[in-house]
Parts: sequence; C-alpha cells; structure tokens
Amino acid sequence: MTGVRGEGGVTAAIGRRRFIGGLAAFGLGGCSTAPFGCGAGRLRVGVLSDVHVKEPLDPAAGTVSSAYWGDGCRNGWPTSAETFRRALVYFRERRADAVLIAGDIVDLGLRPQFETLKRIWNEVFPGGLLPDGRRVEKIWVTGNHEWGGWRYNCVKRVWPAEETRRRMSFVSDPEGFWREFAGEEFRPLFVKDVKGYKFVCAHYAGPGGVPELPRFIDGVKAHLPADKPFFYVQHLHPKGTCSSPFAASDDGTSTRVLSDFPNAVAFTGHSHRSLTDERTIWQGAFTSVGTASLRFVQCSPGCDNGNETPGAASVKSPLLPPVDAYEGRQGMFMTVYDDAIRLERREFLYGERLADDWVIPTGVAGRPFAPAYRAEREKAPEFAPGAAVKTVKCRGRDRSGAERDFVSAVFPTALSGAGRTRALEYEVRALAGGSAVAEKRVFSAGSLLPPNRDGWDVVCRFAAEELPASGVRFEVRARGAFGALSAPIRG
Repeated sequence: MTGVRGEGGVTAAIGRRRFIGGLAAFGLGGCSTAPFGCGAGRLRVGVLSDVHVKEPLDPAAGTVSSAYWGDGCRNGWPTSAETFRRALVYFRERRADAVLIAGDIVDLGLRPQFETLKRIWNEVFPGGLLPDGRRVEKIWVTGNHEWGGWRYNCVKRVWPAEETRRRMSFVSDPEGFWREFAGEEFRPLFVKDVKGYKFVCAHYAGPGGVPELPRFIDGVKAHLPADKPFFYVQHLHPKGTCSSPFAASDDGTSTRVLSDFPNAVAFTGHSHRSLTDERTIWQGAFTSVGTASLRFVQCSPGCDNGNETPGAASVKSPLLPPVDAYEGRQGMFMTVYDDAIRLERREFLYGERLADDWVIPTGVAGRPFAPAYRAEREKAPEFAPGAAVKTVKCRGRDRSGAERDFVSAVFPTALSGAGRTRALEYEVRALAGGSAVAEKRVFSAGSLLPPNRDGWDVVCRFAAEELPASGVRFEVRARGAFGALSAPIRG
C-alpha cells in the first residue's frame, strides 16, 4: 500500500513510495558480498526477546524456575541470567546505542527475577552507560510471562496463597515495578527516539494483541519519518507475517496498522522460532522480524525430532528425542545505515554468528524477503559428492519410553556455505519394491546452531513393525526453508 491515512498524506506518500523502492534483492552475505550496509552505521541496537531471566538458584527462590522447564544449565551451560550477561557484554563491545527486548524479559514476572535483571544490567552498563559515557537506551516491552507467570503451577506449588503470589509479581504494580527495575515510567504504548530513529513500542495487552494500537498510531503518525525506517516492538508476531502460519501471532491488528507504513520494521517474539530458519524474516506491506529467544529455541512443527512445547507436538508417537532447545540461545545486532539495515544473527551459548547477515537495502527496487520472491529464487541444499544413506537396526526406547525395534536411516548433513541454501530439514522415504512405504521428516541435531556445528550424521528412525522385514532402502532429500529440495541420496 502507498500513502497514509490522515494528515501529512501527500508528503508521507511520496517519501514512503520512495522507501518501498528501496528494499531490493541482492547478495545477502557480509560486507564483502553485499553492496549496502557497511561502515560504522548511524544506529546500533542489540536485539533480544524471550530472555526469561530467572531468579538465583537458591532454596528460597530457585525452586520456582527449576520446576518450570528448567534453566538449561546442564552440561555446564550458562543459566538464563548468565546468558543475558553474555549478550549484554557483546552489545557493550559493539557499542550499542540501545538494547531492544521484545517481551518475556523475565520468566515468571516475580520480584526476585526482576532484581536479577536489574543487577546484571547495572553490572554491564553501570548507570546505564557505555564505557565511553554514552547512554544505552532501553527499548523494552513486556510479554505474557511478566503478566501471567504468577498464575503458573510451579509458582502455586511454592506459594499456594494467591495473595502472596500476586504481591510478589509484576501484575500487582506494573507502574512501580517498571519504575524500580527499568528506571522509566510505565506506559502501555510509547514512542522512543534514539539518535533520530523512532521506536513505537507496545507492552503486552493480551493474547489477541494490542487493541489500542490503531488509535495510538493515528495520534503519532505525523511524527513518524517518511524517508527512513521506523521500528515497531511488541511481543506477539503480527498475524500472517514472520514464521506464519506455524507460530503464534496476534489477531491481525498490528498487521492492518503497519500495512500503511512500508518503512515500518517490526520486531516481535513469543514464538521462540529459530533465526536459522529463513522464514523468521518476512516482507510484505512492511517488514516483520522474529527475534527468536535468548533462553531456548523451538523448531517448526512436523519433524519426528521436533521440540515443540509438550502437549502441542505435531507428530504422533515420535521415536527420536527432540533437538535440544537449550542449545539455541539467539539474538541479533542491528546496524542502521543510510542505505540499509543489517541484522547480524548470533547465538550466545558458543558466541558465534549463526548465518549470513540479513541485509535490507533502502536504495533500489524490490522486497528481497518477500516469501514468494525467496521461494522462487531459493537454491536447493546439496549433499557432498558420494554421500549415501546407511541402514542401522537396533533396539531402544522411543520418546515415550517404550522399548521397541528400530530401523534407522543415517546420513550426512547437506553442505552449507558458498552460496548454498542451508537445509532446514530432511525428507526421508523408506522404499520397498520401488514404492514408498513410509515417510518422515527430521531436523539435524545442530539445526539451531551455526553451520560449523552442524556436521554430525543425521538419524531418522522408523519402527521395525511399520516396514517390510526385508528389501527396504532409504531415499533422503534436504529441504530449504521455502521448499527447494536437493537431489536425493540413497542407500
């Protein structure tokens, strides 16, 4: 759509049409391959979501968090608080002008968790400042965990009395909590200006989204820029945009509002969808970016080793253990230039880049992250020459703990890098007599990690009883995020 509603229409329409013409398709690698978005940049922002900071692991409070999905600190891995510190230190090293958090900042909305949050922030940014004395702005909004965590069963088990739980929680006094722990006045919707760039922010208002957003935008749109991007932040994804249709979203209010602003870039969370999945960024009438999670990352549905929330699994009776969600601790670093927005995708468990940067240019025609555009141009993943599938028979337990006989297809991951599409998942067919007798989809164990950590063999299990007793062969194809399929490997 072009133009805007209400006042400022002519000037805004011209500027925003110019911005539409500034989002082009081109090489999306680093500065060595991308013609836009290099140098120091005008604005630098650390981008996080779903941090789920928990209270210290002590008998007085740690019981709550450890009872709710754990803290992912097994195997010597960092706790949620330690991972948050790592991210902030990285943003400090990159001289961030601001840190954006798109909701679920703390795990259960409890005072001890907010105290941990504030302590870590002040240790990394004393007085809210960088080492050179510049201020680091907080672009923070709440999510459903701040408002509803006190009702979760894990909290009820520790504090059965409702009044006790509520008194400890954010919901008891949002204004007081925000003033004490964020150092700012709490406003359900607000606008911040950071170095001349506008951030329109909406705190969580319920599972349907933010009903007051249309009225609020009408009141501030005259102050939004026409010739450069502005940013929108809420917890839920705008309906029909990034990670759609397999991730939770709002009721469509934000999509309708932002569709009048092609220079809007939305940052939203809640779904925990991985930044290694190219569908986590979307362009249509505006740009929508999913912010993954710094705590744990969930896979898209449909694979035998998916890690969807318990009770919501899309695969009946999965045989494989799930991909370890706690290895996915992801965030971004955004640099804004005159001609582009560069989003560095990063993980904070090992401290490495996840993939090539997403670069959104603002100087030529096109929408490089439109799903149809990317699907048309996606190059299929490739297996290494000579790659083959091995058949392995064994007895073991499925995910429910039942013991049974398995027949597994074992194969190498597809190659990545050098312009190749990274495999999102693998389609595996069991063949007998030239026909498919069973089919499954699986992720590689390192699918949430950088490509250099995704080199282990992939395993796809079939129950022995669902296959013929003999004469079974396997065929495997690697699949890109937009459906491009590799040539098959067999064995």
